[in-house]
Amino acid sequence: MNNRFLLFLACILLFSVSACKKETTPVTSAATTPVAPNVNVLNTEFTTFSARGKMQLEKPDEKLGSAVTLRIKKDSVIWISVVPALGIEAARVRITPDTIQILDRLHRTYFAGNFSMLKQRYNISASFPMLQAMLLGNYIQGEAGMVKEIIGGELQQIQLLQNNLLINQFLDPKIRKVKRLDILDEKTGDAILTTYSEYETQAANVIPTSALILLQRTSATNPNSKTATISIKYNKFSFNEPDLAFPFSVPADYERK
Repeated sequence: MNNRFLLFLACILLFSVSACKKETTPVTSAATTPVAPNVNVLNTEFTTFSARGKMQLEKPDEKLGSAVTLRIKKDSVIWISVVPALGIEAARVRITPDTIQILDRLHRTYFAGNFSMLKQRYNISASFPMLQAMLLGNYIQGEAGMVKEIIGGELQQIQLLQNNLLINQFLDPKIRKVKRLDILDEKTGDAILTTYSEYETQAANVIPTSALILLQRTSATNPNSKTATISIKYNKFSFNEPDLAFPFSVPADYERK
């Protein structure tokens, strides 16, 4: 499997680290503020979502640029196609709540598994609902008693602690959208810092068309794997296309990895 693409996919999936697990740890603080009455946010509402744009991955030892197409059927399917230079598809991904499938066309291999296998093989705890929210820049709702508001600054900061993960969401009250998302694994020191920008409005939805993702892997032993930056810029997107397709098939001669 193409290691560079797997890193890109891992960065996206790490957005959904086990914040959706049932086991949660309350945030205790004398300054805790009830969150539900104080958060005024516009989440993207849709049946289907489709976007096209550019992706740039930068590591200490390499840089990779590619066109990317994203399609989502709400709560059902996430589909990603990566097309580098010459317009030839390098990889295709199809994710459902129960399955993860990746085609590596460059090396004629494929990966088929689920979120449990992803945890075992790559130490990534993920869930479909969280990944869907992250790709759209939606606010992640916490359970009552599990969140608190950090007072101060121009952006509203909502903090959630679940298991060993400290999750901070920074909301812009003017546009009522998430502007920044920080996820820190307090056990390993690994972190993902995401900044959303360049919002556009379509079909009564406000959506970020640009995202900058910084991956900090304190736990990595390879110096070239300790940091990575991913920038994503959408130049076209649409909602609720009735005939949006999510094609995925594995050629008979591909090797399973």
